[in-house]
Amino acid sequence: MLRVGLVSIALAATALGLLSANVEGRLWIVNTDYDNPAEISSMEIDHPWTIQNNLFQACPDPVLRESEGLLYVIGRLGCGDIEVIDPDDDYNVLQSFSVGANLNPQDIALLSPTRGYVTRYDSNWVLEVNPTTGAILDSVSLQVFADDDGFAELSRMAYVGPYLFVQVQRLDRSQFYSPVGDSYLAVIDTFSGELVDVNPGTQEVDGISLAGTNPFGEMWLDESGSALWVSEVGSFGVFDGGIDRVDVNNWVSTGFVTTEADLSGDLLEFTTHDEERFFALVANASFVTCVRAVDPATGVVDETLLCASGYDFADLAASSNGYLYLADRADPNYGVRVFDAETGIEETSMAISTGDRKPVQLVLADDDLSDVATEIPERIAPTATPNPSSAAVEFRLDSSEFVQVEIIDTEGRRVSVVRPAAGLVWDGRDATGQSVSPGVYWARAARRDGTTETLRIVRVP
Repeated sequence: MLRVGLVSIALAATALGLLSANVEGRLWIVNTDYDNPAEISSMEIDHPWTIQNNLFQACPDPVLRESEGLLYVIGRLGCGDIEVIDPDDDYNVLQSFSVGANLNPQDIALLSPTRGYVTRYDSNWVLEVNPTTGAILDSVSLQVFADDDGFAELSRMAYVGPYLFVQVQRLDRSQFYSPVGDSYLAVIDTFSGELVDVNPGTQEVDGISLAGTNPFGEMWLDESGSALWVSEVGSFGVFDGGIDRVDVNNWVSTGFVTTEADLSGDLLEFTTHDEERFFALVANASFVTCVRAVDPATGVVDETLLCASGYDFADLAASSNGYLYLADRADPNYGVRVFDAETGIEETSMAISTGDRKPVQLVLADDDLSDVATEIPERIAPTATPNPSSAAVEFRLDSSEFVQVEIIDTEGRRVSVVRPAAGLVWDGRDATGQSVSPGVYWARAARRDGTTETLRIVRVP
């Protein structure tokens, strides 16, 4: 069973000197009280499951991703940035870059160390970024999926081959974020950088309609590589969701493999042990969290491993060495519990402490999907003179195959376009003829074959 999300190309990482080999087989833990800086811990995945606490600090409500030994810290809500951390270099910050102020980033998915995509909750544009430089390379609009409040609520992502699957929740912000109509998986072709119409027979651009609403949490790829399992929570407090199976070859949901009614609770997260045993984290009608084992072939709940006394369990993860890890926030002994994934028996007598903060997220370093990535050409920047500049900028391109240069702002919006026929010069104005504000912009030069090269431009007063 394979987790889909952060996918890297090992050869590219090695060539750039970005691989950190000493973190394989680690469990990373995000600990926070949401008021103070979050603390990141590291835990051995084998007995005695030793934890090193407070290795570095992040925004109070971060999301953590891991790829090829590097950690990517997504600062949600008031932060709006992404930090790239090297654990093998004393947790040095290799890069920190903004993905738009107050846009609430949710996820980053990597095709290589220099190319990835970012979703943001308060924007309908998926950004393509270079994490090594912080450059915004491109953007893809998912505005077509927005509901009446103007937002599509873009969440988690997963790669399968060259396609990026994006969770589109579609929630009504005026009604306590309740689902509106259908929810989808949008499909982006990472070769062309365009949104795929999965049903070209209709007038609209369609995504994959899900069996339920409000996709929530990680997505998992089956061993054949032909299906994604997606958790859908629907409306909280109503058992209307479940684990959905999405056929990634035919771009269609085949329906729930198990439902929240089967699980007797809202589906908060799930993970996989093998093809015959999933683990679901649920909250029952009394808002008590429980961990249940389920057979995905039949939808039958095999057993309940453990229930808390309240809304205490926050996340779970299953490693390839046969253990299930559970984030337990219950006072006073909060920390990480460990279970035998085959038998369901708890290996720890009590939670292993995570220090000053309670655990809210678990990320395994041994579940990268490097084998499903498809190599895509890297982007090489053109030149521009002068840069920084308060005047006009002239682009110098080596090839006559370039057809235009797009100017893009830090939120992924196209500001202007210059073409060879008019001279490859940008005068610092937008499409309406107004001078743009000082700041960082990106020039994307497009060739006739569809490939592009990107350059960072700084406008000064």
